[in-house]
Amino acid sequence: MATPPIPENRGLRLALPNALKGFLMRAQVDERLGRLSETTIEFRAPDLDLDLGKLVGERMRLEIDAPNGRTRYFQGHCVAAEYLGAHAGAGYFRAEVRPWLWFLTRSANSRIFQDKTVIEVIAAVFGGYDVSDHRVATNRKFKPRDYCVQYRESDFDFVSRLMEEEGIYYFFEHDRTRETLVLADDAGAHRVLTDHPSLDFHFQEAEYRRADDHVFEWRGIERVQTGKVALHAYDPERPSSDLAVRKSAPRGLHRFRNYEVYAPAGRHREPQAGEQEGEHQARVMVEGFAAAALRVQGACNVRQMATGGRFKLREHPRKAENREYLVIAARHRMQIEVEGAERELVHAILGPALDFGEGRNRDRYRCTFEAQPANEPYRSRRETPRPEIPGVQTAVVVGKKDEDVWTDEHGRVKVLFHWDREGGKDEHASCWVRAASPWSGKGWGFVGLPRLGQEVVVQFEDGDPDRPLVTGMVYNGESRVPWPLPANRTRSGIRTRSSDKGTGFHELVFEDRKDAEFVRLQSERDFTQIVKNNAEITVGLGHKTPGTFKQTIHGDKTERIVEGNHRFAVEKGEEAVSIAKTRTTEIGADDVLTVDGDRRATVKGAARETVSKSMELDVGTTLELSAKTKIVLKCGASKLEITPSKVSISSPQVEVAASGTATVSASGQLSLEGKGMAALKGGGMLQLEGGFAQLKSSGLLMAKGAITLIN
Repeated sequence: MATPPIPENRGLRLALPNALKGFLMRAQVDERLGRLSETTIEFRAPDLDLDLGKLVGERMRLEIDAPNGRTRYFQGHCVAAEYLGAHAGAGYFRAEVRPWLWFLTRSANSRIFQDKTVIEVIAAVFGGYDVSDHRVATNRKFKPRDYCVQYRESDFDFVSRLMEEEGIYYFFEHDRTRETLVLADDAGAHRVLTDHPSLDFHFQEAEYRRADDHVFEWRGIERVQTGKVALHAYDPERPSSDLAVRKSAPRGLHRFRNYEVYAPAGRHREPQAGEQEGEHQARVMVEGFAAAALRVQGACNVRQMATGGRFKLREHPRKAENREYLVIAARHRMQIEVEGAERELVHAILGPALDFGEGRNRDRYRCTFEAQPANEPYRSRRETPRPEIPGVQTAVVVGKKDEDVWTDEHGRVKVLFHWDREGGKDEHASCWVRAASPWSGKGWGFVGLPRLGQEVVVQFEDGDPDRPLVTGMVYNGESRVPWPLPANRTRSGIRTRSSDKGTGFHELVFEDRKDAEFVRLQSERDFTQIVKNNAEITVGLGHKTPGTFKQTIHGDKTERIVEGNHRFAVEKGEEAVSIAKTRTTEIGADDVLTVDGDRRATVKGAARETVSKSMELDVGTTLELSAKTKIVLKCGASKLEITPSKVSISSPQVEVAASGTATVSASGQLSLEGKGMAALKGGGMLQLEGGFAQLKSSGLLMAKGAITLIN
């Protein structure tokens, strides 16, 4: 059987890539605001051996002629093609066509965007695709997001999630050469339908259809929807700020319209003042509920019916229905009628024909659509799930070059995740990330900031990749423990590292090995202790476990007791003090020394003691002063000098008195001499006796007594 010819100049046409020839049999196009369109095309090709590889990945185009001669286009890329069968030498094929945005579902990524608005983030993602063509028609001025993470999600899911959060949606505009994605967030982005700013409604007749474009099916639908949204958030930089936000948009007259949705994990951080982020998020949510409360579904033969277009309905018997609407979804169905015996064969290959209803003038095109009042903001449903990171991850602390510690006034740090292939090891790798502490308060607590190069443990608040939190640190093959393991497995403690780029450290070590326990505290430089009340150190446990206390100081040691006493006691044992140089002791009051045993002092140099007032020396038994050369006692003009050869006493007056006997003896000569007068006097008897006695005077010699005997 000869292959039926491909008709020319038909009102429904198909343009295939790579100069391939095809004859459209039927097609269906499904489109909705904020969702990917789906197009299925079934066609006949004269080449039974048509190479499917020349279709897949290539652009295809549907062309629909309107009664007024204007052509409507649907563009897209073939993402799947299949051979269905053959008839009369021709092949029958089916192609699945999607918009260029669909290719974002074929790519997944994990990356971080910083300080970019949602529009800038979307544009950056789109920029990775050479088929992208988009136009921004949003009204809101979006604030930059300081931190926005795409984590293990397709590029399509990522941008869809962001748009749903911000109240952005999209639709496509088609012409002969391209398809343009339009980003919108309010009614200003929507144009009236081409050639149809208004459409008349006419009931569907049983016997025939009107040839002019009109709406012939209309169903208004009203639903119960949530009327209030409440959000609450927490900002660690302003922890006392009230970030509660409420928005209401009740629809309907029923008593259930004020039910509320409360979302405690809001993402905003500004207090409610003007159109801030929290208020915007709440408004987007409540507008989404409100818009879904009133929808209409209809059918028409309007070839220019387009998702994202506006039209005004006229002539509906229910007057309230005659208003302006925004088309939010449409299904376009088209079919080429095949007559005669070929009809059954084609239907056997392609399946049952599309049902366009009965009547003498059966349509080859039909559109069913969904719309909402044009004055009601449209919001896409939040269907795209936010990725979650339920467990923990590790990352490396990074920061500014040549810094050891990179932080801000809140003690936050920057980290580079192992999966972040686009980030750098610098201060731009992430947002500021809070670091957990075992103890924190207002001006008190524990502080130990992670340093550059350390591997840290990161968790995420509510599993949200946009809200990381450092919860700990771990060692690895490059950053090892301070003490070799397992040899020191019983050792624990803290060791710091001098900064910047130092090698010294402070250290507090606890050794728990049995019978070898110790605690060691090291300061790399200065060490300051402040005890505001009592301090007590006990070394050893008496006879059971004697202990030793040693102090080694390589510099000065200064002790200062501002108020109070200093007591030092060695209950058992001895005290030994060794001083290499000078020792100086200053005592403001008395100095009392009690020695129960002997006291010995050895001075290898000279010794000098100065007493401003009196000095007493009380010896219980013997006092011995010994000098190898001289002993001198002085008091004003009086002087006692003792040398190994003599004892000299000099004084203005010398008195020797004894209550008993006084004896002056000399092994040699004894001389008593007075420069003036010399007197020897005895209260009883004065006796001068010697082997030879001589009394001699250069002047008068007088001997006088009551009785004088010279014999």
